[in-house]
Amino acid sequence: MSLGKDPLSSTPVFIGKSRIAQDIREFIAIASRSDAAVLLTGKTGVGKELVAKAIHYQSPRITRPFLVINPSGVPESLMESCLFGHEKGAFTGATELMRGPFEMASGGTLMIDEVGILPLSVQIKLLRAVDAKEITRIGSVMPIACNMRIIAATSEDLFAAIERGSFRNDLYFRLNCLPLQIPPISERKEDIRPLFDYYLHQAAERHKRKMGIVPDIYGYLEEYPWPGNVREIQAVTERIVLTLEGNSVEKDDVIKALNLGDRRKFLLHIKGDTVKEKLHNIEKDLYFQALKENGFDIHLTAEKEKLPLSTFRDIIKRLGLEETMRQYQKNPMQIKHGDRRNDSRTIYCSWIIGR
Repeated sequence: MSLGKDPLSSTPVFIGKSRIAQDIREFIAIASRSDAAVLLTGKTGVGKELVAKAIHYQSPRITRPFLVINPSGVPESLMESCLFGHEKGAFTGATELMRGPFEMASGGTLMIDEVGILPLSVQIKLLRAVDAKEITRIGSVMPIACNMRIIAATSEDLFAAIERGSFRNDLYFRLNCLPLQIPPISERKEDIRPLFDYYLHQAAERHKRKMGIVPDIYGYLEEYPWPGNVREIQAVTERIVLTLEGNSVEKDDVIKALNLGDRRKFLLHIKGDTVKEKLHNIEKDLYFQALKENGFDIHLTAEKEKLPLSTFRDIIKRLGLEETMRQYQKNPMQIKHGDRRNDSRTIYCSWIIGR
């Protein structure tokens, strides 16, 4: 999913026509009205930074800075200094005062990407910054007030990190005030077309090109699993615009941009170690999508699939979709294909439960 521009407004909006996209837009609207901490989770490339930007741009802090910090790649010995700043002479090499991103984002929004990799020593100071809205530079004892809004993001399982002892549970609960899990693009196929159209249009504008799209490519785009999620869609559309010789995007252009020389390479992206496992996963995904499109009404789905109800029930049982059905009947907002845990971690918008 992505940020676009509402034609009637200069405010960024969240692109996608799926129910999940609608729920995320609702989440953004609610989160933007408060200063509560937000925790965004999901695989790499699903659009966590885009959600953070949307929250900032729709909030009263829009005129103030929006900063993103990612501690990955920063040596642990320098991480505290990079995050909280330091005084001149605080350590060897500190030849001048340095303000950290917490100070620089004061009045605005600070997004901490991949928060799960922060060392415990830094997590303690982050907890203090979130709780008291103040930080202390290295080499100083004077706290500095920082009125920033914190949005944390991670592609890791923080519950597992807490169990390993590498992430503080008190920090988790402090950051988890407004949690949102963003599912991969393979679980929201309805968003692929608007995302592809948006990024292709953006790339064409940047490179001053005009091009059309042959409609039959969309079915192919929805078949592809997009392991790189939204980030991969961005890269592919950019590649198409740069390499397209004509003015119309066709299926062969997409195959070329995806570096898929033949159908065999495409099939390699399907989960499973054997052909039998791959076929099972394809069948399961197709029936899951059919059930989802029909509101998980097995009678309606069986009728549309032209199957006897008893046969369709056997298929559901064989593919292991019974638990999904039970979850939906208990709470439609908790559906998440492939995850059978029945707790707040498995939902897309946990704030919406009980609304």
